Amino acid sequence: MISKTTPTCLPDLIGKQARLENLKKQPSLNGRFGLVIGWNQETERFGLKVAFGSIVKWVKPINLHYMPSLPINQKEEELMLLSSALFSHAGTNVEDGIRIFDQMESETENYMVTYMKLTWIKMLLKTVAGKDDRYLPKIRKILEQGPANSSFPDLKIKGKLWLSYVISHN
Repeated sequence: MISKTTPTCLPDLIGKQARLENLKKQPSLNGRFGLVIGWNQETERFGLKVAFGSIVKWVKPINLHYMPSLPINQKEEELMLLSSALFSHAGTNVEDGIRIFDQMESETENYMVTYMKLTWIKMLLKTVAGKDDRYLPKIRKILEQGPANSSFPDLKIKGKLWLSYVISHN
């Protein structure tokens, strides 16, 4: 039975943005964003309509990472679509990733863009940079120019942590 309300023991995510994470059967969907559309009481899973397509993925609550509700406007909707593209096909290409983030950024810092940039850097460190040290200077430069100097305290801490990791491995 599909419900538009969440059980009281879980956060009310219906109608909110979330990101898929730690999926084992379909890891290619990890990092994809979407809108939570319902709760299935029988399977105890949330339905997430994945951005950049019409896929609805029913997942356990532990596989959703809540994204702060931001007023959705045209620019932020484009940001969601670009981020899905980044994490699906351009994620391991540093130059494509930088180009995508340059398209996302504006004159003022955006929490979601900075958060996604940190998530992308984490993925890079686990994939391409883990196999090839030549990517570390590029990643260091990205961190120094953005997340490590973020105006958002939580993201600044994460950015500095990742920067210290990169410096220690460079």
